[in-house]
Amino acid sequence: MDFIKNMTESRFFDEYFEKKYLHADIMAKSWFSNLTKKIDFDHILTSQYLSQNRIQVIQNGINISPSEYFKFLTMSNGSVQESADILKVISLYDKGCTVLLPSLQNLCNEVRLICIKLENIFQVKIRASAYLSPPNSIGFLPHYDGHDILVYQIDGKKSWILESSEQDLPLSGNFEPDKGKRLLDCELSKGQLLYVPRGVTHTVSTTGGHSIHITFSIAPWRISDIIPKISTIMFENFFNTDSIFRESILSYNKNEDQIIQDITDKTIQVFESMKDREVIEEIVKEFYFRQRMDRISSNSGILNSLKSISCIKNNMTWTFVEDSNFKLISKESTFVIHFKSKYIELDNSLYGTLLLIMNKKKGVIKDFLSVVDSDIVTTSSIHNFLKILVKNSIILVSQC
Repeated sequence: MDFIKNMTESRFFDEYFEKKYLHADIMAKSWFSNLTKKIDFDHILTSQYLSQNRIQVIQNGINISPSEYFKFLTMSNGSVQESADILKVISLYDKGCTVLLPSLQNLCNEVRLICIKLENIFQVKIRASAYLSPPNSIGFLPHYDGHDILVYQIDGKKSWILESSEQDLPLSGNFEPDKGKRLLDCELSKGQLLYVPRGVTHTVSTTGGHSIHITFSIAPWRISDIIPKISTIMFENFFNTDSIFRESILSYNKNEDQIIQDITDKTIQVFESMKDREVIEEIVKEFYFRQRMDRISSNSGILNSLKSISCIKNNMTWTFVEDSNFKLISKESTFVIHFKSKYIELDNSLYGTLLLIMNKKKGVIKDFLSVVDSDIVTTSSIHNFLKILVKNSIILVSQC
């Protein structure tokens, strides 16, 4: 946790994770602190179509009807596009409503990069939501979540009251929790962070001034979620390989107790057959890698990035994901990008391009074309190489 003052990863996970809240300052000049300088909410709100899954307006725990702030636009091809009417959104904000931008990582590249870094720390899905609150306002009423959250105060101040709840590590949230023991009453100031474990009731409000904060939701990877999914796979495997598990439960000439006994015996047989550790481990591995790839694709913004490069242009920008986890291995005429679960072997002519990406960190795609030998590396091969890097979370691309 190099972005939190006086905190190491081992200490955070040993003392705080899923145990107790943490109210702390962000390290100056850390990769996290840059958010306060780089996010332009005016640009986010006015430069793109915001559908109902991209913007919400709430007040005192009530979601304002989208009909009060949405409009429908007829596009040049005749299709109809819904989009938030920002003037109406601002009007509702002035009346005390909080503006919520869920899935902020899909709207802002800087936030997307932070999500990637946090995913590499927590090894689970990370989503980001922004809350823009006017003075003297309440968005959601007291509640607790079924996931942990990291709250980063971008601007202004916000009051937080944390209370214990009746549920330890809940599987889902609760918007009508019982009154609990007061744990914390604090004001979160610009540049500060608050970690709230799932199951901790929180009441949030502004007083004399406005507030902008980003909530990073840490979607837990729980045994209670994993076992049913793994069990389904195992049951299918056993049912498909052993006919004894596909036999009918015969009720002919049997009373109710005998039928129940037969079903119980067959069920015990199934579970007894599921004790092969090697089989279970292989299924767990497969499930883990599925979860890992789902995390990378859906929450790192990679799918959006792939859409951008389906018609790649040289004026697009690229950003190197510094926490991307891979090793480079040089061979005679090729080089290998080695990940934990797979590797990609590529021609050595592209090695220089990757080194340029790793050293420069950010730039425009046309930069590559001015430094490579066009007789050896074509524009098409550069574009295809970039697609590979995007698919494997090594870079992100976007329009200028």
